[in-house]
Amino acid sequence: MFRLRWLTVTCVFATHAGTAMLMAGGGGNTTPSGPVLVDPPPGVVTFTNTSGAALGCLAKGDPPPQVTWLNLDHSPVTNIPGVREVLSNGSLMIWPFSGTDYRQDVHAAVYQCRASNPTGVVVAPPTSLRAVYQIITHLTVADHHSS
Repeated sequence: MFRLRWLTVTCVFATHAGTAMLMAGGGGNTTPSGPVLVDPPPGVVTFTNTSGAALGCLAKGDPPPQVTWLNLDHSPVTNIPGVREVLSNGSLMIWPFSGTDYRQDVHAAVYQCRASNPTGVVVAPPTSLRAVYQIITHLTVADHHSS
């Protein structure tokens, strides 16, 4: 572990218009801290093909941690346009899909959130996705009774 110290510097100088004062910096110590998961994703997420799913992973640390997502084999999650995307805020988005676009490696997969900064790494417990295919049908009933 290391500490960063910084010093308050006050400079006073004379100008033609009078005296000016310049203050720079501030006082105190800053101690870097490893990442901490503030709001890890749940263990199981069930969603429909018409809704999709957004998995958040809020982490804090000093400096602020970078959030990435891992597959079950610990390989990094890659973006698949229109299917799966890691957003700039660290969320993992699974976009809505039709039944013919179902992918077991995306929609029934296990993911892990990873937060890291120069002082450490933390990995959330696995999150299992369970996609439910929603079928919308329209049923018409005809009345065939004769009087």
